Amino acid sequence: MELKQTREGALRLGSAASAAAVAGTLGLFDAREAGAQASELPRGRTLRMVFGGSGGKFTDTGIGNPYAAGATHQIGNAALWEPLFYYSAFADDMIPWLATGYSYAEDFSALTVNIRKGAEWGDGQAFTANDVAFTFNLLKDNQKLTYGGDMKKYIDAPPRRCELRLPPPIATVSHSLLIFQ
Repeated sequence: MELKQTREGALRLGSAASAAAVAGTLGLFDAREAGAQASELPRGRTLRMVFGGSGGKFTDTGIGNPYAAGATHQIGNAALWEPLFYYSAFADDMIPWLATGYSYAEDFSALTVNIRKGAEWGDGQAFTANDVAFTFNLLKDNQKLTYGGDMKKYIDAPPRRCELRLPPPIATVSHSLLIFQ
């Protein structure tokens, strides 16, 4: 049987999905009842979705540390960490988050990162260049960690400026380090 896709069919499907979403939001369905039904399903009928890994195996399940060997930034738990910058593939641009900007030395031997004023830890303590320097120094001093060993030296210049000294001049380090750390 050949199924013909039409604009009318797509609109009907979209309307039905929208109505279901609104009904769920307004509480027209009893979530406790749905939960009870789900718990009664046999395990063989449970769909589990996990992202990450390679070669048909999930290599990073249970890894909550973004710097541990085998960890990847490309799974959902990356949403738990706030980076200095986000990368927008749509705009092909780095969007400042905990930082406000960065600049290279003229010879690309150093990268200076400016930390956003008012950024805080969960306990209300100020997020400073010392925190950035601590993280980068931790990675530098522990070569086996993911992202470790890319820098020669990290120098903090409190409170809101951190200078990263690059081994050989590397003009692309901002993308690989400032986004995922």
